[in-house]
Amino acid sequence: MSGNRKFFISGLSSYVIWGFIPIFLKELKAHDDIEIIFYRLLVAALIMVGVLLVNSGETISGFRTLHAKSKSDFWIMASLTTIGGGLLAANWVTYIYVVNHVSIHAAAFGYLILPIVTALLALVVLGEKLNFAKWIAVGLSAVSCYMMSHVESKDTLYIISIALTYSFYLISQRRNTYLPRRVSVGIQMVVGTLLMLSLNPIQHSPSELGGHFWLMILIISGIFTVTPLLLNLYALNGMNSSQLAYLIYINPIIGFFSGILWYGESIERWALVAYGLLAVAIIIFNWEWIEKLLVKFPRVQKT
Repeated sequence: MSGNRKFFISGLSSYVIWGFIPIFLKELKAHDDIEIIFYRLLVAALIMVGVLLVNSGETISGFRTLHAKSKSDFWIMASLTTIGGGLLAANWVTYIYVVNHVSIHAAAFGYLILPIVTALLALVVLGEKLNFAKWIAVGLSAVSCYMMSHVESKDTLYIISIALTYSFYLISQRRNTYLPRRVSVGIQMVVGTLLMLSLNPIQHSPSELGGHFWLMILIISGIFTVTPLLLNLYALNGMNSSQLAYLIYINPIIGFFSGILWYGESIERWALVAYGLLAVAIIIFNWEWIEKLLVKFPRVQKT
């Protein structure tokens, strides 16, 4: 598999995995949102710390080398990593609130506007270019989001917060290449956990939460947090921020179907059209990557 394919498949896989997380978050609907996100961060942080301890020599060596080479780069790395941890925590708190107290569709809408926001911010902040085809995809997405805004109009502030926090996270981590991605993720998990402590998230003792709560937290933290986040950040090594952000449409499309098929949420006719436009936008925006994935199967020779 070529390097480009690996980056694309890595980014695509991360959003496919994330797309199923609402099913497990719904299982924790009876619990406090802040408490859910705190324990999600805490368990994910412990998993990542364990991974880093296995490679502790490499991790410590990376810090020392970076600090010795350039103190300014070291502090830039520390700043970007800390900011990333805060943005992740803010994004997850907002997302869980919307999933459990508004609807999966409303949470999905937060990610519908994310690629447009990221593409435009990356254009301004990072100087990433958009060709004519990509501008068409952005236009189709904007039309789709306008249509969806008439379907899911409540809790607009939360929905916009979902998009902005993760958009700024992607852009900030695009330049955070001073250390291996897994090291940055591990530190961000710890930072996010410490920031969550300032919100006084612990409402019940661990024993009061029950076995079902901890099973869901372990699944959400290990399978639906650490794994896709590592895949997502790995994809940034070979994809620009706007390209990767456009793949996130896979997430709300899966959420769209799970909300209808799993939970029986109703959907307006215009929303169906809007999702269709999104599917077209995904293909157009990522066509150069999709082309690289197309494999020509050998023709069967007739005997």
